[in-house]
Amino acid sequence: MKKTLGISLSQKLLSEFKAYCMKKASPKVCEGYIRRLEEIDREEKPIDHSRWHITAYKKLMRYLCEEKGNRKACEEFKRVKSRKSEADLWVPSDKEMLDTLTRACRESIDLCWFYKLLLYTGLRATEVEKALEKDEWVLENGIWLQTLQLYRGSKKAFLAFSIEKPPRLKVSADWVSHKAYRLGLIPPKYVRKYVSSKMIALGIQEIIVDFIQGRTPNTVLRQRYVYLRETAKQEYKKYAEWLTNTLLKMLM
Repeated sequence: MKKTLGISLSQKLLSEFKAYCMKKASPKVCEGYIRRLEEIDREEKPIDHSRWHITAYKKLMRYLCEEKGNRKACEEFKRVKSRKSEADLWVPSDKEMLDTLTRACRESIDLCWFYKLLLYTGLRATEVEKALEKDEWVLENGIWLQTLQLYRGSKKAFLAFSIEKPPRLKVSADWVSHKAYRLGLIPPKYVRKYVSSKMIALGIQEIIVDFIQGRTPNTVLRQRYVYLRETAKQEYKKYAEWLTNTLLKMLM
């Protein structure tokens, strides 16, 4: 910031910027902006490292321009172009997934089990949080199942499938996301992508993968729930066997 504007990114400035930011965004979002601004200021990451770094920088420039009357900040705000959101096609490799799982398990029991259940179930982080809170797992033909029946707008989760029964834990999805950022772990949403791509690669039908991960439309669900549930219980074994003989074996 000093090279561009001749000012330092002091704690006072960050505190003022956060107060400004929170008029329009949540504390979590504003804290994310501040972390990225600190990375830019320490020259750990360039401004254009990611869409989020660009957004954070432009938000600060807008604040300095509008609230502090800093002309250089006004020019910077116009100069730096926002990056359009593109389709996110990245799927972690087996090696990257093993590294994240290993480091999560070294960090803490809570983080370990959260990442394990992300990998076992393929569910969203908020749904894994709910699954860990309940101790209602049932063993059916070697597979642990828990009925969830969670609905949040268009997002839903009917069943949680697992290779082993997790302990009952209270672990926040937000806490896990924060830990993932701090430790450089694969974010939960990419674990979900990894699971779906692996299941499809193992020959599991896409309609079954969608059911396991909670993407089945309500119209299809009402007509075919029993078929989807029973087929998913059989097909999940392919994924469970592959996972047990590869990543989990290497984790041990």
